[in-house]
Amino acid sequence: MGEVIQGENSFDIIRYFLSFAVLVGHFRVITGIPYYFPMSSVDAVHGFFILSGFLVFYSYMRNPDIRHYTERRTRRILPPYVFIVTLCWMGGSIGLYSSCGRIFVLGSVMEIYCGKLFFS
Repeated sequence: MGEVIQGENSFDIIRYFLSFAVLVGHFRVITGIPYYFPMSSVDAVHGFFILSGFLVFYSYMRNPDIRHYTERRTRRILPPYVFIVTLCWMGGSIGLYSSCGRIFVLGSVMEIYCGKLFFS
């Protein structure tokens, strides 16, 4: 299969725009401030999923060995995932009750570390 994407591409700027649109949509819902943004957060989520699916598929097609692909994805995703989950757990354990507060319970920690890793 020939190279589809060669050199630098503009996918990062598109992903940043879509992420910002979701952030703006959440801010609007939380604050209740009416304002105009050229894209709805729902459309931005759909666009982000489509673009991410394309990029993940392209990553696999560069080297279609499933073992190599799985190792690369695990090395890329797992360290920041573990860092963020640990940070949320520490925040919950010192009394910061937020959406991450449910991680304080040991059963939830195992669910987050193990269950979400395989079923997300």
